[in-house]
Amino acid sequence: MKIKYVIIILSVAIILSLIFPTIYYFENKEIQSLPEFVSYEQAIYDSLPQKIRTKAAQYNCRNYILPVSIVQNNPGDLPSIVEDLNIALTSYPNWKLSVSKRIKEKIMSRREDQLTKWGGMLSGSELKNILNTQRNVSMSTDYSAEAKLTTLQNDNGNDLQLIVVINKEITMSKLFDIRVSFAHPKTVKEWKNNIHERTNKLIQMKLKSTKGLYAASIFTILLLILIFLTSTKSIIEKVKKRGKIKEVLNQIETRQELIDNGHYVAALDLANMYLKFFPDNIEIKAFKERLLDFTNNDPKTAQIAYVEAKKLELRLSNRKNQFLSITEKDDLKNLLPYNPDLRNSYENLLELEYKEKERTDLKDNTKDIKKLISSGKLDQAINEISDLEITYPESAILQEIKKSVLEKIDKLKLDFVKINQQISDLRIINAKKDLQYLLKYYSDYKEAILLDEAFRSSSELKDFSLVSEKFPIITVLQKNEVVIGRFDEDVHPDIIIDNKYISRPHTKISLIDNKVMIEDMESTGGTYINGDKIQKQNIKDGDLITLAKVIDITISVYRNNSVIDSIMLEVDGKTYLMVSSKIECGIKGKRIILGRKDFCLERKEGYLVYKVNEDNYQLLLTGVDIVINNLNFTVKKADNNGGK
Repeated sequence: MKIKYVIIILSVAIILSLIFPTIYYFENKEIQSLPEFVSYEQAIYDSLPQKIRTKAAQYNCRNYILPVSIVQNNPGDLPSIVEDLNIALTSYPNWKLSVSKRIKEKIMSRREDQLTKWGGMLSGSELKNILNTQRNVSMSTDYSAEAKLTTLQNDNGNDLQLIVVINKEITMSKLFDIRVSFAHPKTVKEWKNNIHERTNKLIQMKLKSTKGLYAASIFTILLLILIFLTSTKSIIEKVKKRGKIKEVLNQIETRQELIDNGHYVAALDLANMYLKFFPDNIEIKAFKERLLDFTNNDPKTAQIAYVEAKKLELRLSNRKNQFLSITEKDDLKNLLPYNPDLRNSYENLLELEYKEKERTDLKDNTKDIKKLISSGKLDQAINEISDLEITYPESAILQEIKKSVLEKIDKLKLDFVKINQQISDLRIINAKKDLQYLLKYYSDYKEAILLDEAFRSSSELKDFSLVSEKFPIITVLQKNEVVIGRFDEDVHPDIIIDNKYISRPHTKISLIDNKVMIEDMESTGGTYINGDKIQKQNIKDGDLITLAKVIDITISVYRNNSVIDSIMLEVDGKTYLMVSSKIECGIKGKRIILGRKDFCLERKEGYLVYKVNEDNYQLLLTGVDIVINNLNFTVKKADNNGGK
């Protein structure tokens, strides 16, 4: 098979080597010449001056003409066309070009180059004299010249046309026009480059074609050598085959003996060799099928299983060290389908091991269960007991332990109900202390663990937000002093306003001695109350605070029995509640109303609690859903970095 693949590879290599010679053979080797075209120099230096002289003489032009100052539609890569065109206008001697000093300098800068190409048109001194005589010419002229470039389509090789229009200034009308066509220098350069690239491409293709022919020759020689060697090898193998057939005929009778001794691989190899020489022998075919079926199509593994079966039989008969190790079990599990005797011996050993282990497990497990109970893991202990009851359904020891644990769980769950009632009655410290006592004796009670985590989360929760899909976010700041300003890496205001006119920090609002005080923190834009700029001043409910004359803040102050209970700030479309210890509010439409009893929140004994109903309080923590005036809110941590 390997030789066959080598022959295929060499054949493919020959075909691939002939690809480039074939492509080169059919390739069009013609190289197109340059199209007929008029160059820029021919058009501007020869054709244009001649046409100007002819037309100007035909119309008997005299006196002064204004030069061309700009060529319309000039693509920008013909920078000297204006000067070249004006020099061409001077080729007609009966009019004089009215030029300024600037235009004269530009024309003279092109003089040397064009005079060498114009030949006998004008000498350098003549052109210089013509231009110098125009220095003080009156701007009252008889003619003016205009020029523009247009693009040509399919006009031989020319792709641009220059149109020069001579206007008669007195009548303000066109006198005549002159048109010359030429190929853009850039276009001519591209034609030449294309011809050069085409020539190089043909050279490269010819080189690749030559290499391909050499490679094809080498691969063909190798292929012929391989075919010769293969033929020689085939003759030698035929001679060996005759001797092999004789040997197989002598050994085939031993096939059943091989199977009886577990030599399945040797028996299969013998059958395959016999069928190779005598493929139509039905008896050996049937023998092979039975062998493969008996060994699950894997004689090698079945042979290993046969040996392991004999080992287990000896272990069962000795009754010493009969238990299997974990490694032995893992190895034998994969061999069980290949030998029935191995499976029987394996299962007998496992049964003996199980009975022995069952006698010692119960004693060890009851010790473990008692350790779980003493450590307060009652739920885990019950689960362990339930698992053991499956194995030991009539064990009196297990029943007694289970009864004791269940009674203890029932008592502690009643204590947990009392703890929740203490929270509802706002006896937070007592509830926390009783919860710690309960967890000491029932450490895996999930509800108690969650409540303990709630205590910790509630004590750590300082500033938070109430988020609803149907109401703007309400941010609650549990402090008597808030700083308002723009966010900075070194400055973190409590209320962040993303506006370049706001300083960082800008202003501070404080609750001091039952008064609300506002203080400007040396801001650039200043702080205003009801339009008046202030430095530090008391504020009252309903005052309008303006920062830097761009941000308005509306303040609402709620007093409970003359004591300020809470402060609401509406800043830049957002609502903030300043709470020192307690807040009561409600919602009407899209506004928050302070002082209503719809929602009550207070910090009690170091923990945040909120009123669920008239007689029930719960701990407030992130993720809790609360209802205010039929609107659902979720408690989330406040974003104190301004979204940065």
